[in-house]
Amino acid sequence: MKKVTIIFIIFFIFSCSQEQLIFFRNLKRVDFDPIKQLFIDIGLEKMEVEQKEKIKSDDIEKGDFVVAKKVPVENKILRINVGDSFTLKISVETNFVVLKSIEGDTVFNSNDSKIEMGVYVFKAGNLDSKVKFDVLDLDGVLIKRLFYFVNVLRNTNNITDEKKGTVGQKPRDKVLATNVQTNQTEEKITIGVKGILEGIKKNMPYAEAIKEYENIIKSENISEGEKDETRYYLIDLLLERKNFEKAERVIKDISNEGRRLYYLGKSNNLRKKEKEAYIFYREALEKGDFETKKLVISSLLNLLKNNKLATLEEVDSMTKILNNFKQDKNFYASSMIDIAEIYIYFKKVYQSESILKSIIEGDYSEGVKKRAKEVYKDLREGFLDYK
Repeated sequence: MKKVTIIFIIFFIFSCSQEQLIFFRNLKRVDFDPIKQLFIDIGLEKMEVEQKEKIKSDDIEKGDFVVAKKVPVENKILRINVGDSFTLKISVETNFVVLKSIEGDTVFNSNDSKIEMGVYVFKAGNLDSKVKFDVLDLDGVLIKRLFYFVNVLRNTNNITDEKKGTVGQKPRDKVLATNVQTNQTEEKITIGVKGILEGIKKNMPYAEAIKEYENIIKSENISEGEKDETRYYLIDLLLERKNFEKAERVIKDISNEGRRLYYLGKSNNLRKKEKEAYIFYREALEKGDFETKKLVISSLLNLLKNNKLATLEEVDSMTKILNNFKQDKNFYASSMIDIAEIYIYFKKVYQSESILKSIIEGDYSEGVKKRAKEVYKDLREGFLDYK
């Protein structure tokens, strides 16, 4: 059969005209083998499908490639009372400003706005919101993004009139330039920023929340204390995902020394470095403010309870420290339950029983009482083991 096929091919070639032979010769120049293809067509050779090789970088002719530039972002925080109208005056010479989106229940008032002059009027709702603007050049190329975090404040008491220096009502319609000013007390500001931070944590996916927190930290018009508050939320998210390396980079930037030590302790504890965590917690307990000490006490008691690092003298010492926190009743009671559990480990059964009974019979939340009852039940069931 093969001989017949070969004779047929020879006959076919000699029967071709000169133009046909020239055609076959030119096909060869474009890497086409007619003889091989003929064999494939008549079934004498199987065609193997091969993947195309990737073009080597050396074979690519170098040219001018446009590299995408990172668009800078500017962040501002606006502190507005519920339902207040406010105006953003954004004047950028030789550029266009475009309102891109509003996240939240802030409402854009297009009737009173003068977009051609860069004047945008809004009305705050009940929730924290975010207003996004794009700044474009004359060719329509994006050159900057502006993010305004609208921080809704619900407490309008003790608002100081900036001009008179007296206590009065905040103006209902205030023009806010790009550098937003506020006449709220520092305490109200902190509460407001926490609202934004909580909203980001609750409503955004992990990666987006991380980015938002980083943007707020870069903002120029918030205090160092507010930046620290944002860092706390950022660090907690990073530690939840065990991104210890990045978390510890952020921890180094915390200006509050006690809180910085607390987070170093927390990071080491999550990394199973209990002794290092213990050292940081003890130092944070000495240098931290009231709120930081509460965090440290809870973490330190859990560390001592779970890893049996405590001595009896130290437990007694922690009990005395907790006397300074009795005004925060539920925190105090919850911490004393931890103390009771540690006393059980040292077989101080009657001390544990006394603590738990006082909580069960005291004026504390139902959740705290429920936990005390559960520990007390375990204590009673295993009581003979500790006699």
